Amino acid sequence: MSLGSDLAAAISQIVTNAAILRAVVQGPASGTNSIVTLPDGSQVKTLARVAAEVVAYLATFPAGGTTGQVLAKTSNTDYAVAWSTLPNQSTTAPTFHALTSGSGTWNLPGGAKWMRVIAVGGGGGGGGANNTSPGSTGGSTTFGALTAPGGAGSTHIAAGAPGVGSGGNVRNQAGTRGDPGSWNEVSASASAAGGTGGSTEFGPGGTCAYASGGGAANANSGAGGAGGGTNAVGWALGGYGGSSGGIVEHIYSAPAASYSYAVGAGGAGAAGGDGYSAAGGAGGSGAIFIWVHYNW
Repeated sequence: MSLGSDLAAAISQIVTNAAILRAVVQGPASGTNSIVTLPDGSQVKTLARVAAEVVAYLATFPAGGTTGQVLAKTSNTDYAVAWSTLPNQSTTAPTFHALTSGSGTWNLPGGAKWMRVIAVGGGGGGGGANNTSPGSTGGSTTFGALTAPGGAGSTHIAAGAPGVGSGGNVRNQAGTRGDPGSWNEVSASASAAGGTGGSTEFGPGGTCAYASGGGAANANSGAGGAGGGTNAVGWALGGYGGSSGGIVEHIYSAPAASYSYAVGAGGAGAAGGDGYSAAGGAGGSGAIFIWVHYNW
């Protein structure tokens, strides 16, 4: 092709493009000419038609509204919206409440929207050295319909069963079993230590040194007491640690005005089985922990 023909083709394309651009920019807002067909067959709307459609769309939004309101859907239909006032949001920070003993009725603070509750049962008592009788079972902790049973007490040959929580919508967790005590057999005196009590997330189980009484678990931990140690003649068998209480956790999305509750006590340790053997330690008492929220 010659330079002259190339130039003529370029000028023709410019003229065509200019005509298309003029039609898009200057075309009407409605009617047949508000849609412009391009050389490749595709179509575009004129600027006037696009502006008219935007104005028509904005006209579907309701007028008015006040400071703080938002547009909210009123149905699943397109453009179905209305001005809406958000629920009042509180400036009160979340509050924490701990129920550590006894029983009674707990009242929800005013303005609360939702709350989280974790309860743990009392820990079981540690087994006495050389004693087949178990320590006492920890008391159950309850809050409304939630139950966190206490851990069972242990003997010198077996750990009691841990408690298992029930009623929670987040978790219903079993406690942990107490550890066995040590064993020693010699011709003369023999020392043995009691086993460590079962632990919880709120504290470790009690511990015991050789030939010593079992240590108690911390209050409100729900952990088990330690087994008793011994310094017996000929043979020695320390007691098992008590097992820990169960744990239950629940989220209340629409809490009631009040709840009945009871906090489980820790179980007592068993006595030593003879004059050379020490008693197991007491389990830790249970507890109820409550986090109250005043905003969603």
